[in-house]
Amino acid sequence: MSGGFSRDELADAVLAELLTYLQSGSLNTDVITDAIVPSELEISEWERLQRVHFCLAPQISEFCTSIWDDLRGIKTVTDRERNKTRGAVEGQVDWGQTIQTRAETGFSDRSTFVCSAPVSEYDIPENRVLKRLLWEVERTVDTLRDVDQPWRYEPWNETDLDRFQRRYRRNIHLSRMPDGEACTVTGRDFTAARQARTAMYRTAARWLSVLQKMRREEYADPDVQAVLSHSLVLPATDARLLELFTTFKLVKALQEIVPGLTLQPIESGDSPVARLANDETAVWIDVYHDQTGTLSFHEPLPDGVESSLPADPGYFRDYVASQTAYKRVAGRMSDSSPRLALYRGRPDIVVEIRTSQDSQPTAVLLGEVKQTTRQETFREGLKELIEYWHHGQSANRRLASPGEPVTLGFVTTNGLGARQSAGPCFHVDAAGSFQQVLETLFARSIFPSIS
Repeated sequence: MSGGFSRDELADAVLAELLTYLQSGSLNTDVITDAIVPSELEISEWERLQRVHFCLAPQISEFCTSIWDDLRGIKTVTDRERNKTRGAVEGQVDWGQTIQTRAETGFSDRSTFVCSAPVSEYDIPENRVLKRLLWEVERTVDTLRDVDQPWRYEPWNETDLDRFQRRYRRNIHLSRMPDGEACTVTGRDFTAARQARTAMYRTAARWLSVLQKMRREEYADPDVQAVLSHSLVLPATDARLLELFTTFKLVKALQEIVPGLTLQPIESGDSPVARLANDETAVWIDVYHDQTGTLSFHEPLPDGVESSLPADPGYFRDYVASQTAYKRVAGRMSDSSPRLALYRGRPDIVVEIRTSQDSQPTAVLLGEVKQTTRQETFREGLKELIEYWHHGQSANRRLASPGEPVTLGFVTTNGLGARQSAGPCFHVDAAGSFQQVLETLFARSIFPSIS
Protein backbone atom coordinates (compact mmCIF):
# COMPACT_ATOMS: atom_id res chain seq x y z
CA MET A 1 0.00 0.00 0.00
CA SER A 2 1.30 3.47 -0.87
CA GLY A 3 0.27 6.88 0.38
CA GLY A 4 -1.48 7.73 -2.87
CA PHE A 5 -1.44 11.10 -4.62
CA SER A 6 -1.39 14.26 -2.51
CA ARG A 7 -3.93 17.02 -3.12
CA ASP A 8 -1.28 19.13 -4.85
CA GLU A 9 -0.39 16.24 -7.17
CA LEU A 10 -4.05 15.64 -8.01
CA ALA A 11 -4.62 19.37 -8.54
CA ASP A 12 -1.63 19.69 -10.89
CA ALA A 13 -2.80 16.69 -12.92
CA VAL A 14 -6.41 17.93 -13.13
CA LEU A 15 -5.24 21.43 -14.09
CA ALA A 16 -3.03 20.10 -16.88
CA GLU A 17 -5.77 17.86 -18.29
CA LEU A 18 -8.42 20.56 -17.94
CA LEU A 19 -6.34 23.06 -19.89
CA THR A 20 -5.70 20.43 -22.58
CA TYR A 21 -9.38 19.63 -22.99
CA LEU A 22 -10.39 23.29 -22.87
CA GLN A 23 -8.01 23.93 -25.77
CA SER A 24 -9.78 21.23 -27.77
CA GLY A 25 -13.06 23.12 -27.39
CA SER A 26 -14.90 19.84 -26.82
CA LEU A 27 -15.33 19.81 -23.05
CA ASN A 28 -18.78 20.41 -21.55
CA THR A 29 -18.03 23.61 -19.64
CA ASP A 30 -21.48 23.64 -17.97
CA VAL A 31 -20.79 20.26 -16.36
CA ILE A 32 -17.24 21.29 -15.44
CA THR A 33 -18.59 24.45 -13.79
CA ASP A 34 -20.89 22.36 -11.59
CA ALA A 35 -18.03 20.01 -10.75
CA ILE A 36 -15.35 22.50 -9.74
CA VAL A 37 -17.21 25.45 -8.23
CA PRO A 38 -17.64 25.43 -4.43
CA SER A 39 -21.35 25.19 -3.60
CA GLU A 40 -21.40 28.48 -1.70
CA LEU A 41 -20.60 30.42 -4.88
CA GLU A 42 -23.82 29.39 -6.64
CA ILE A 43 -22.16 29.91 -10.03
CA SER A 44 -23.71 27.98 -12.89
CA GLU A 45 -22.51 30.06 -15.86
CA TRP A 46 -19.12 29.36 -17.41
CA GLU A 47 -18.73 33.03 -18.43
CA ARG A 48 -19.07 34.15 -14.82
CA LEU A 49 -16.63 31.50 -13.66
CA GLN A 50 -14.17 32.71 -16.30
CA ARG A 51 -14.30 36.20 -14.78
CA VAL A 52 -13.60 34.72 -11.35
CA HIS A 53 -10.59 32.85 -12.79
CA PHE A 54 -9.44 36.03 -14.50
CA CYS A 55 -9.70 38.22 -11.40
CA LEU A 56 -7.95 35.63 -9.21
CA ALA A 57 -4.86 35.65 -11.42
CA PRO A 58 -1.94 37.38 -9.61
CA GLN A 59 -1.24 39.48 -12.70
CA ILE A 60 -4.73 41.01 -12.54
CA SER A 61 -4.83 41.62 -8.79
CA GLU A 62 -1.38 43.25 -8.95
CA PHE A 63 -2.47 45.54 -11.80
CA CYS A 64 -5.66 46.55 -9.96
CA THR A 65 -3.67 47.29 -6.80
CA SER A 66 -0.89 49.35 -8.37
CA ILE A 67 -2.83 51.39 -10.94
CA TRP A 68 -4.10 54.23 -8.77
CA ASP A 69 -1.01 56.45 -8.76
CA ASP A 70 -0.78 56.10 -12.55
CA LEU A 71 -4.37 57.36 -12.91
CA ARG A 72 -3.19 60.82 -11.89
CA GLY A 73 -1.47 61.03 -15.26
CA ILE A 74 -4.53 59.91 -17.19
CA LYS A 75 -4.54 60.88 -20.84
CA THR A 76 -7.13 63.36 -22.07
CA VAL A 77 -7.78 65.32 -25.25
CA THR A 78 -8.22 69.08 -24.87
CA ASP A 79 -11.20 70.60 -26.64
CA ARG A 80 -12.79 74.05 -26.42
CA GLU A 81 -16.32 74.52 -25.19
CA ARG A 82 -18.25 77.63 -26.34
CA ASN A 83 -20.92 79.35 -24.22
CA LYS A 84 -23.00 82.47 -24.74
CA THR A 85 -22.90 84.90 -21.80
CA ARG A 86 -24.46 88.26 -21.06
CA GLY A 87 -22.86 91.03 -19.09
CA ALA A 88 -19.76 89.01 -18.24
CA VAL A 89 -16.81 87.36 -19.93
CA GLU A 90 -16.07 83.76 -18.94
CA GLY A 91 -12.94 82.50 -20.63
CA GLN A 92 -11.56 83.71 -23.95
CA VAL A 93 -13.86 85.82 -26.14
CA ASP A 94 -14.54 84.32 -29.56
CA TRP A 95 -15.02 87.59 -31.42
CA GLY A 96 -16.12 85.98 -34.66
CA GLN A 97 -18.97 84.11 -32.96
CA THR A 98 -19.73 87.12 -30.74
CA ILE A 99 -20.21 89.46 -33.72
CA GLN A 100 -22.33 86.86 -35.52
CA THR A 101 -24.53 86.42 -32.44
CA ARG A 102 -24.97 90.19 -31.97
CA ALA A 103 -25.79 90.58 -35.67
CA GLU A 104 -28.69 88.16 -35.29
CA THR A 105 -30.35 90.70 -32.94
CA GLY A 106 -29.40 93.79 -34.97
CA PHE A 107 -26.55 94.67 -32.61
CA SER A 108 -29.12 95.76 -30.05
CA ASP A 109 -27.36 94.04 -27.15
CA ARG A 110 -23.64 94.73 -26.92
CA SER A 111 -23.42 92.90 -23.54
CA THR A 112 -23.63 89.51 -25.30
CA PHE A 113 -20.41 87.54 -25.67
CA VAL A 114 -19.51 84.09 -26.96
CA CYS A 115 -16.64 82.74 -24.90
CA SER A 116 -14.61 79.57 -25.21
CA ALA A 117 -12.85 77.63 -22.45
CA PRO A 118 -10.63 74.56 -22.63
CA VAL A 119 -12.18 71.25 -21.47
CA SER A 120 -10.60 67.82 -21.03
CA GLU A 121 -12.19 64.98 -22.99
CA TYR A 122 -11.91 61.57 -21.31
CA ASP A 123 -13.78 59.50 -23.89
CA ILE A 124 -10.75 58.38 -25.90
CA PRO A 125 -9.68 54.88 -27.04
CA GLU A 126 -7.05 54.30 -24.36
CA ASN A 127 -9.43 55.23 -21.55
CA ARG A 128 -12.22 53.05 -22.93
CA VAL A 129 -9.91 50.03 -22.79
CA LEU A 130 -8.83 50.85 -19.24
CA LYS A 131 -12.35 51.55 -17.96
CA ARG A 132 -13.76 48.37 -19.49
CA LEU A 133 -11.07 46.24 -17.85
CA LEU A 134 -11.58 47.79 -14.42
CA TRP A 135 -15.36 47.47 -14.78
CA GLU A 136 -15.04 43.75 -15.51
CA VAL A 137 -13.12 43.35 -12.26
CA GLU A 138 -15.42 45.59 -10.22
CA ARG A 139 -18.56 43.70 -11.21
CA THR A 140 -16.91 40.48 -10.03
CA VAL A 141 -15.97 41.79 -6.57
CA ASP A 142 -19.18 40.65 -4.87
CA THR A 143 -18.74 37.14 -6.27
CA LEU A 144 -15.17 37.08 -4.96
CA ARG A 145 -16.41 38.06 -1.51
CA ASP A 146 -18.47 34.86 -1.42
CA VAL A 147 -15.38 32.70 -1.98
CA ASP A 148 -14.34 31.48 1.46
CA GLN A 149 -11.33 29.48 0.31
CA PRO A 150 -7.62 29.93 1.14
CA TRP A 151 -6.68 30.41 -2.53
CA ARG A 152 -8.87 33.53 -2.74
CA TYR A 153 -7.27 35.46 0.13
CA GLU A 154 -3.77 35.52 -1.35
CA PRO A 155 -4.65 37.65 -4.41
CA TRP A 156 -7.65 39.41 -2.81
CA ASN A 157 -8.20 39.75 0.93
CA GLU A 158 -11.21 41.65 2.28
CA THR A 159 -9.25 44.89 2.59
CA ASP A 160 -8.07 44.61 -1.02
CA LEU A 161 -11.63 44.11 -2.29
CA ASP A 162 -13.00 47.03 -0.24
CA ARG A 163 -10.19 49.34 -1.29
CA PHE A 164 -10.52 48.50 -4.99
CA GLN A 165 -14.29 48.94 -5.02
CA ARG A 166 -14.10 52.23 -3.13
CA ARG A 167 -11.41 53.64 -5.40
CA TYR A 168 -13.19 52.52 -8.56
CA ARG A 169 -16.43 54.23 -7.52
CA ARG A 170 -14.87 57.44 -6.17
CA ASN A 171 -11.96 58.12 -8.51
CA ILE A 172 -12.64 61.41 -10.23
CA HIS A 173 -10.86 60.43 -13.46
CA LEU A 174 -12.75 57.14 -13.81
CA SER A 175 -16.04 58.91 -13.10
CA ARG A 176 -15.45 61.23 -16.07
CA MET A 177 -14.95 58.29 -18.43
CA PRO A 178 -17.92 56.54 -20.07
CA ASP A 179 -19.71 53.92 -18.01
CA GLY A 180 -17.79 50.64 -18.11
CA GLU A 181 -20.70 48.57 -19.34
CA ALA A 182 -21.28 51.05 -22.18
CA CYS A 183 -17.65 50.97 -23.30
CA THR A 184 -17.64 49.05 -26.56
CA VAL A 185 -13.96 48.48 -27.21
CA THR A 186 -13.05 48.25 -30.90
CA GLY A 187 -9.95 47.01 -32.66
CA ARG A 188 -8.82 50.63 -33.09
CA ASP A 189 -9.18 51.18 -29.35
CA PHE A 190 -6.96 48.18 -28.64
CA THR A 191 -4.37 49.40 -31.16
CA ALA A 192 -4.26 52.86 -29.58
CA ALA A 193 -3.87 51.40 -26.08
CA ARG A 194 -1.15 48.94 -27.16
CA GLN A 195 0.81 51.77 -28.79
CA ALA A 196 0.37 54.22 -25.90
CA ARG A 197 3.44 55.67 -24.23
CA THR A 198 2.04 54.93 -20.78
CA ALA A 199 2.59 51.36 -19.57
CA MET A 200 -0.77 51.44 -17.76
CA TYR A 201 -2.65 51.49 -21.07
CA ARG A 202 -0.47 48.84 -22.69
CA THR A 203 -0.99 46.51 -19.73
CA ALA A 204 -4.75 47.15 -19.68
CA ALA A 205 -4.98 46.29 -23.37
CA ARG A 206 -3.08 43.06 -22.81
CA TRP A 207 -5.28 41.79 -19.99
CA LEU A 208 -8.60 42.89 -21.48
CA SER A 209 -7.58 41.06 -24.65
CA VAL A 210 -6.88 37.95 -22.55
CA LEU A 211 -10.36 38.09 -21.00
CA GLN A 212 -11.94 38.36 -24.45
CA LYS A 213 -9.87 35.40 -25.67
CA MET A 214 -11.08 33.37 -22.68
CA ARG A 215 -14.67 34.12 -23.68
CA ARG A 216 -13.90 33.03 -27.23
CA GLU A 217 -12.36 29.87 -25.70
CA GLU A 218 -8.94 30.53 -27.25
CA TYR A 219 -7.24 28.47 -24.56
CA ALA A 220 -4.10 27.81 -26.61
CA ASP A 221 -3.07 31.46 -26.21
CA PRO A 222 0.01 31.69 -23.89
CA ASP A 223 -1.41 34.60 -21.88
CA VAL A 224 -4.72 32.76 -21.36
CA GLN A 225 -2.84 29.69 -20.18
CA ALA A 226 -0.74 31.82 -17.83
CA VAL A 227 -3.88 33.28 -16.24
CA LEU A 228 -5.68 29.95 -15.89
CA SER A 229 -2.64 28.07 -14.60
CA HIS A 230 -2.43 30.49 -11.66
CA SER A 231 -6.13 30.92 -10.95
CA LEU A 232 -8.22 27.97 -12.10
CA VAL A 233 -10.72 27.12 -9.37
CA LEU A 234 -10.55 23.48 -8.29
CA PRO A 235 -12.92 21.52 -6.04
CA ALA A 236 -12.66 22.25 -2.34
CA THR A 237 -12.79 18.58 -1.32
CA ASP A 238 -10.16 15.96 -2.09
CA ALA A 239 -12.93 13.48 -2.93
CA ARG A 240 -14.33 15.73 -5.67
CA LEU A 241 -10.85 16.40 -6.99
CA LEU A 242 -10.17 12.66 -7.26
CA GLU A 243 -13.43 12.23 -9.18
CA LEU A 244 -12.29 14.78 -11.78
CA PHE A 245 -8.83 13.21 -11.90
CA THR A 246 -10.40 9.80 -12.54
CA THR A 247 -12.79 11.17 -15.17
CA PHE A 248 -10.01 12.81 -17.18
CA LYS A 249 -7.79 9.75 -16.80
CA LEU A 250 -10.60 7.55 -18.12
CA VAL A 251 -11.19 9.81 -21.14
CA LYS A 252 -7.47 9.66 -21.92
CA ALA A 253 -7.45 5.86 -21.55
CA LEU A 254 -10.39 5.52 -23.96
CA GLN A 255 -8.51 7.56 -26.56
CA GLU A 256 -5.44 5.35 -26.15
CA ILE A 257 -7.33 2.04 -26.41
CA VAL A 258 -9.82 2.88 -29.18
CA PRO A 259 -8.02 3.78 -32.46
CA GLY A 260 -9.04 7.06 -34.06
CA LEU A 261 -11.27 8.16 -31.19
CA THR A 262 -11.60 11.95 -31.06
CA LEU A 263 -13.41 14.42 -28.83
CA GLN A 264 -16.63 15.77 -30.31
CA PRO A 265 -18.37 19.13 -29.75
CA ILE A 266 -21.17 18.98 -27.18
CA GLU A 267 -24.36 20.94 -27.77
CA SER A 268 -25.61 23.30 -25.09
CA GLY A 269 -27.92 21.53 -22.66
CA ASP A 270 -26.37 18.07 -23.09
CA SER A 271 -25.04 16.45 -19.93
CA PRO A 272 -21.93 14.40 -20.92
CA VAL A 273 -18.70 15.92 -19.69
CA ALA A 274 -17.02 14.53 -22.82
CA ARG A 275 -18.15 12.85 -26.05
CA LEU A 276 -15.81 10.74 -28.17
CA ALA A 277 -16.41 9.09 -31.52
CA ASN A 278 -14.90 7.29 -34.48
CA ASP A 279 -17.32 7.14 -37.40
CA GLU A 280 -15.20 4.63 -39.31
CA THR A 281 -15.38 1.99 -36.56
CA ALA A 282 -18.90 3.04 -35.49
CA VAL A 283 -17.98 3.81 -31.89
CA TRP A 284 -19.72 6.60 -29.98
CA ILE A 285 -18.87 7.13 -26.31
CA ASP A 286 -20.44 9.52 -23.79
CA VAL A 287 -18.65 10.08 -20.48
CA TYR A 288 -20.72 11.45 -17.59
CA HIS A 289 -19.57 12.79 -14.25
CA ASP A 290 -22.12 12.90 -11.42
CA GLN A 291 -24.87 12.29 -14.01
CA THR A 292 -26.82 9.14 -14.89
CA GLY A 293 -26.82 9.70 -18.66
CA THR A 294 -29.65 7.79 -20.35
CA LEU A 295 -29.66 5.18 -17.57
CA SER A 296 -32.00 4.97 -14.59
CA PHE A 297 -30.99 4.09 -11.05
CA HIS A 298 -34.37 4.47 -9.38
CA GLU A 299 -36.69 1.79 -7.99
CA PRO A 300 -40.05 3.38 -7.13
CA LEU A 301 -42.25 2.06 -4.35
CA PRO A 302 -45.73 1.68 -5.90
CA ASP A 303 -48.76 2.95 -4.01
CA GLY A 304 -50.67 0.18 -2.26
CA VAL A 305 -47.79 -2.29 -2.37
CA GLU A 306 -48.12 -2.92 1.37
CA SER A 307 -51.51 -4.63 0.97
CA SER A 308 -50.10 -7.15 -1.52
CA LEU A 309 -47.26 -8.34 0.72
CA PRO A 310 -47.50 -11.64 2.64
CA ALA A 311 -48.81 -11.44 6.18
CA ASP A 312 -45.69 -12.97 7.69
CA PRO A 313 -43.44 -10.30 9.17
CA GLY A 314 -40.08 -9.79 7.58
CA TYR A 315 -37.48 -7.15 6.84
CA PHE A 316 -38.88 -6.16 3.45
CA ARG A 317 -42.44 -5.86 4.80
CA ASP A 318 -41.18 -3.79 7.74
CA TYR A 319 -39.21 -1.56 5.38
CA VAL A 320 -42.24 -0.95 3.15
CA ALA A 321 -44.41 -0.28 6.21
CA SER A 322 -41.91 2.29 7.52
CA GLN A 323 -41.74 4.06 4.15
CA THR A 324 -45.54 4.14 3.87
CA ALA A 325 -45.85 5.56 7.39
CA TYR A 326 -43.19 8.17 6.58
CA LYS A 327 -45.10 9.30 3.50
CA ARG A 328 -48.34 9.60 5.49
CA VAL A 329 -46.77 11.54 8.36
CA ALA A 330 -44.71 13.81 6.08
CA GLY A 331 -47.83 14.62 4.08
CA ARG A 332 -49.55 15.86 7.24
CA MET A 333 -46.58 17.74 8.70
CA SER A 334 -45.13 19.36 5.57
CA ASP A 335 -46.34 20.99 2.37
CA SER A 336 -46.17 17.86 0.21
CA SER A 337 -45.80 14.10 0.39
CA PRO A 338 -42.44 12.60 -0.63
CA ARG A 339 -42.08 10.18 -3.52
CA LEU A 340 -41.08 6.84 -2.08
CA ALA A 341 -38.39 4.64 -3.57
CA LEU A 342 -36.98 1.24 -2.78
CA TYR A 343 -33.69 2.42 -4.25
CA ARG A 344 -32.19 5.60 -5.63
CA GLY A 345 -28.55 6.04 -6.58
CA ARG A 346 -26.09 7.78 -8.90
CA PRO A 347 -22.61 6.57 -9.86
CA ASP A 348 -19.75 9.05 -9.82
CA ILE A 349 -18.92 8.14 -13.43
CA VAL A 350 -21.03 6.62 -16.21
CA VAL A 351 -19.68 5.66 -19.64
CA GLU A 352 -22.15 4.73 -22.40
CA ILE A 353 -20.82 3.11 -25.60
CA ARG A 354 -22.91 2.98 -28.79
CA THR A 355 -22.64 1.95 -32.41
CA SER A 356 -24.22 5.25 -33.50
CA GLN A 357 -24.96 8.58 -31.89
CA ASP A 358 -28.67 7.89 -31.41
CA SER A 359 -28.72 4.15 -30.65
CA GLN A 360 -29.17 2.52 -27.25
CA PRO A 361 -25.96 1.73 -25.31
CA THR A 362 -24.27 -1.52 -26.31
CA ALA A 363 -21.84 -1.38 -23.38
CA VAL A 364 -21.85 0.51 -20.08
CA LEU A 365 -19.10 1.24 -17.58
CA LEU A 366 -19.99 2.44 -14.06
CA GLY A 367 -17.49 4.05 -11.71
CA GLU A 368 -17.44 4.76 -7.98
CA VAL A 369 -14.58 6.92 -6.68
CA LYS A 370 -13.37 6.76 -3.08
CA GLN A 371 -10.64 9.03 -1.71
CA THR A 372 -9.31 6.37 0.64
CA THR A 373 -6.70 3.78 1.49
CA ARG A 374 -9.04 1.96 3.89
CA GLN A 375 -10.45 -1.50 3.16
CA GLU A 376 -13.80 -0.61 4.77
CA THR A 377 -14.35 2.38 2.47
CA PHE A 378 -13.28 0.33 -0.54
CA ARG A 379 -15.90 -2.29 0.36
CA GLU A 380 -18.53 0.46 0.63
CA GLY A 381 -17.66 1.43 -2.93
CA LEU A 382 -18.01 -2.19 -4.06
CA LYS A 383 -21.42 -2.42 -2.38
CA GLU A 384 -22.60 0.75 -4.13
CA LEU A 385 -21.25 -0.52 -7.45
CA ILE A 386 -23.11 -3.84 -7.15
CA GLU A 387 -26.30 -1.94 -6.28
CA TYR A 388 -25.91 0.21 -9.41
CA TRP A 389 -25.41 -2.94 -11.45
CA HIS A 390 -28.53 -4.66 -10.08
CA HIS A 391 -30.88 -1.66 -9.94
CA GLY A 392 -29.67 0.21 -13.03
CA GLN A 393 -31.71 0.09 -16.22
CA SER A 394 -31.16 1.00 -19.85
CA ALA A 395 -34.35 1.35 -21.88
CA ASN A 396 -36.23 -0.60 -19.15
CA ARG A 397 -33.72 -3.45 -19.33
CA ARG A 398 -31.73 -4.38 -16.23
CA LEU A 399 -28.00 -3.79 -16.51
CA ALA A 400 -27.43 -7.08 -14.65
CA SER A 401 -29.47 -9.05 -17.20
CA PRO A 402 -27.65 -11.17 -19.82
CA GLY A 403 -27.18 -9.53 -23.20
CA GLU A 404 -26.91 -5.86 -24.02
CA PRO A 405 -25.81 -3.57 -22.69
CA VAL A 406 -22.75 -5.37 -21.39
CA THR A 407 -22.06 -3.69 -18.06
CA LEU A 408 -18.91 -3.59 -15.95
CA GLY A 409 -17.90 -1.36 -13.06
CA PHE A 410 -14.84 -0.11 -11.24
CA VAL A 411 -13.97 1.37 -7.87
CA THR A 412 -11.16 3.91 -7.81
CA THR A 413 -9.17 4.50 -4.63
CA ASN A 414 -6.11 6.61 -3.88
CA GLY A 415 -3.25 4.59 -2.46
CA LEU A 416 -4.88 1.19 -1.91
CA GLY A 417 -2.93 -1.75 -3.29
CA ALA A 418 -4.31 -3.43 -6.42
CA ARG A 419 -7.20 -5.86 -5.94
CA GLN A 420 -8.12 -8.73 -8.26
CA SER A 421 -11.29 -8.31 -10.32
CA ALA A 422 -14.39 -10.31 -9.40
CA GLY A 423 -17.55 -10.67 -11.50
CA PRO A 424 -18.42 -7.34 -13.10
CA CYS A 425 -16.25 -5.37 -10.66
CA PHE A 426 -12.71 -4.07 -11.12
CA HIS A 427 -10.39 -2.07 -8.89
CA VAL A 428 -8.47 0.82 -10.46
CA ASP A 429 -6.31 2.77 -8.04
CA ALA A 430 -5.49 6.38 -8.89
CA ALA A 431 -1.98 5.31 -9.84
CA GLY A 432 -3.24 2.30 -11.79
CA SER A 433 -4.48 1.68 -15.32
CA PHE A 434 -7.91 1.36 -16.95
CA GLN A 435 -6.53 -0.99 -19.59
CA GLN A 436 -7.84 -4.26 -18.11
CA VAL A 437 -11.40 -3.10 -17.44
CA LEU A 438 -11.72 -1.35 -20.82
CA GLU A 439 -10.29 -4.24 -22.82
CA THR A 440 -12.62 -6.65 -20.99
CA LEU A 441 -15.62 -4.40 -21.64
CA PHE A 442 -14.92 -4.14 -25.37
CA ALA A 443 -14.12 -7.86 -25.66
CA ARG A 444 -17.49 -8.83 -24.13
CA SER A 445 -19.49 -6.41 -26.26
CA ILE A 446 -19.77 -6.16 -30.04
CA PHE A 447 -16.41 -4.39 -30.30
CA PRO A 448 -13.98 -7.33 -29.85
CA SER A 449 -11.65 -6.02 -32.54
CA ILE A 450 -10.92 -2.94 -30.42
CA SER A 451 -9.66 -5.01 -27.50
